[in-house]
Amino acid sequence: MGYATFDRSKRWPQATIPYEIDALSFPPDSTEREAVDDALKAWSSTTVVSFVPRNSEPDFLRLVPDEVRCNSPVGRAGGGQKVVLAFFPGIPAGAPVSAVNQQDDQVDCLYVDSDGAVRVSWVTGTGTWDGPVALTPPKTAWPGGQVTTAAQSDDQVDLFFVDTNGAVNVMWVGKTEPWSGPVALTPPGTVPVVAALAAARQSDEQLDLFFVDNTGAVNVMWVAATGPWSGPVALTPPGTASPGSSVATGRQTDDQLDLFYVGMDGVIRVMWVGGTGAWQGPLDLTGRGAASIVSPLTAVRQSDDQLDLFYVGTDGAVHLLWVAGTGTWTGPVDLTPLGTTRPGGQLAAARQSDDQLDLFFVDNNGMVNVMWVVGTGGWNGPVGLTPADTAPTGAALACARQNDDQLDLLYVGSDLALAVMWVGGTGSWNGPVAFPPGKFEPGSIIHELGHAIGLRHEHQRPDASAFVTISGGKPPDYGPVARAAPVGPYDCGSIMHYPERTQPPTLKVNDSAACQVGQRDAPSPEDRATVDYIYGRVTAPGGSLAAERQSDEQTDVLFVDRFGTPAVLWAGADGVWQGPAELAATGIASPGAHLVAARQSDEQLDVFFVDSKGAVNLMWVAETGGWNGPVALMPPGTAPAGAALAAARQSDEQLDVFFVDSKGVVNVLWVAETGGWNGPAALTPPDIAPAGVALAAARQFDDQLDVFFVDNDGAVNVLWVGETGGWNGPSRLTPPGTAPAGAALAAAQQSDEQLDVFFVDTNGAVGLLWIGETGGWSGPAVLTPPGTVPALAALAVARQSDEQLDVFFVDSKGVVNVLWVAETGGWSGPAALTAPGTAPAGAALAGTRRCDEQLDVFYVDTNGQVNVLWVGETGAWNGPGGL
Repeated sequence: MGYATFDRSKRWPQATIPYEIDALSFPPDSTEREAVDDALKAWSSTTVVSFVPRNSEPDFLRLVPDEVRCNSPVGRAGGGQKVVLAFFPGIPAGAPVSAVNQQDDQVDCLYVDSDGAVRVSWVTGTGTWDGPVALTPPKTAWPGGQVTTAAQSDDQVDLFFVDTNGAVNVMWVGKTEPWSGPVALTPPGTVPVVAALAAARQSDEQLDLFFVDNTGAVNVMWVAATGPWSGPVALTPPGTASPGSSVATGRQTDDQLDLFYVGMDGVIRVMWVGGTGAWQGPLDLTGRGAASIVSPLTAVRQSDDQLDLFYVGTDGAVHLLWVAGTGTWTGPVDLTPLGTTRPGGQLAAARQSDDQLDLFFVDNNGMVNVMWVVGTGGWNGPVGLTPADTAPTGAALACARQNDDQLDLLYVGSDLALAVMWVGGTGSWNGPVAFPPGKFEPGSIIHELGHAIGLRHEHQRPDASAFVTISGGKPPDYGPVARAAPVGPYDCGSIMHYPERTQPPTLKVNDSAACQVGQRDAPSPEDRATVDYIYGRVTAPGGSLAAERQSDEQTDVLFVDRFGTPAVLWAGADGVWQGPAELAATGIASPGAHLVAARQSDEQLDVFFVDSKGAVNLMWVAETGGWNGPVALMPPGTAPAGAALAAARQSDEQLDVFFVDSKGVVNVLWVAETGGWNGPAALTPPDIAPAGVALAAARQFDDQLDVFFVDNDGAVNVLWVGETGGWNGPSRLTPPGTAPAGAALAAAQQSDEQLDVFFVDTNGAVGLLWIGETGGWSGPAVLTPPGTVPALAALAVARQSDEQLDVFFVDSKGVVNVLWVAETGGWSGPAALTAPGTAPAGAALAGTRRCDEQLDVFYVDTNGQVNVLWVGETGAWNGPGGL
């Protein structure tokens, strides 16, 4: 059914959960926002919990997306707690990505998703990837459009992209600051919306940005230090290159920056600038038709003295050009056979170590490949790093160092997922690990919101091994955890249950026919019932309760919960209620079934109920110990399931329990001090009363115990016994037809000299019978108008003080009422203690003294929540308050 935290400090007050949602990450009217809203409704519309937009509440949920994981604290953690929702935005397959070090130990990966939003994912140190976070609204850029990054200064990283209006834009971020922008650097229509961009530092103080504009001229823009951007300035005439085509940069020497592009004749050309001087060139590096006019180019330093330029020629081979120092260019040479990859395919290059340069591409089989060179040696490879069809042929790739020992390779695969591979030092490559694409998974969102409400994983229940076998797992995601408790039966269909796993940690279903697990797209009925249970809907509306002091410091309220399990709520000396906690196996009794509590000794509290098989059961607790049982005290079928019980002390040494069995016989069970239970013994002939009906028991005097019931003819009857003698009766105290057959009763001493018995008569009025120490029975007297209560309404009686006796009932309008009498005076009331409709008409109640100065009265409202009303010795009533 559920596995949950019942720590009340973790519950959301009034079952209301405020939340905030970022409109940039979850734009209004977007599919992502719709998915989140549907997940919120999945809980709000089916459980007692309500998710509401935050106003000014100090504790609230912050719903944030992430490209790698989902997680949430369990229950209310305080402050603005994050619920991380797995959002895997689709990205066009093979789309360009850019990787840059925002900090020495942080890699940022940037791209334009399928909605045209610029997004960033990032990883710090050796941690896991975070994100994606939208840096712009949707439709800002062309889906899968070009992005490029560069450091403007030691403290600032710049991101460049072309918006949907054809303007070049910049965004920037400081080491510890959020992203700013975008700001347009050019007028609309400057470049094609899919134009390539390149950026590089011309000097320590100047960053340059390059692109081919809509006229086919190669342009440069620049910024010095933190000043404003200048340009664009055309470095070539119009028609030099294809509008928006690839440009690449690389430092040939410490003082010289080179710029590469492909002319309209397919010739690769280079331009260069020294320091802050003027641009030189262009110079032809290849013959005509060497490259496609849109071929991407990649430039990187192979060593301190050598700059390499890579491209895929029109022949589908990877080619290399290189230059040493200020010498002349050499090449091109073929690094791969012809037809290895798509003509004009993308390449990426980076240093794996101080001595090794790696080159990456996706071949014609869709396999990511690596080639490498150590020092000034020959090139090795290519070697495939992934299976075939991993990415589109010629797809874009990006590289960055995650730390001094690790190089990361990122790309967008054929599955529209951003993927990462990595290598440490000179070791083997790992991965790829893909961040799967697609819309929000409804089940994932609902699952994380379930955690925020207070649910834990179903497969972490202590009884999980009966249904699934888990190997290699441990908390927080596997195995029982502290401060959590199972509720109801195990729920294989729970939204909180993980699917089967074949990779460690493994999870395997023991019996697939009986248990089917895995993420759903909605909470199961049992999930919803568990949430309601956490927040108070614990038993059947109007269900029976038993209330008693477990010790001088603790008060217990017991009931059979909505899953048919005996459960307890308790409050210590501080008055703070805890629980509920289930005490037995699920389904042992009917929800809301009758219970009775009584002290077997000064140190032991007993609770009795009739289980679903018709046996009277006993549970017990010794002061501050744990609960024991249940233990059946008789064979099944003895009494109707859920039959009413009464318990009272026959003497200081003996406790008696009474019930009407399936044959209509009043029976008694008894125990002397800490001995074994005896009985049941029949006290009446068969068919004297309806099977399983209510009884009441109380001491008439110090040496006599009385038991009361309403027989089949509607007469109130009494049975009585002295401390050690035999039972007497039954004897009728009223004429037939006084009360409905089997009507409920309550009994208590009004004073040391008088015993009162209360019942509901056939007119719906509360009636009273009484007896003094030496006199005969008097009454019945009527304490309320006719029609006040349903014919079979329950009654409860308790002392408010040494001088006052109170009687409680829920009237026909669902109002909890009290009648009271002071010592030998006249009865007062009834007085309403709650609003109409508070509880089902005639619902059960229980009362007990929490302390010498306070009386508590408990009932179950129309929502199945246990409520308390309380009063001091002479003060006004307080409450109700839900437990």
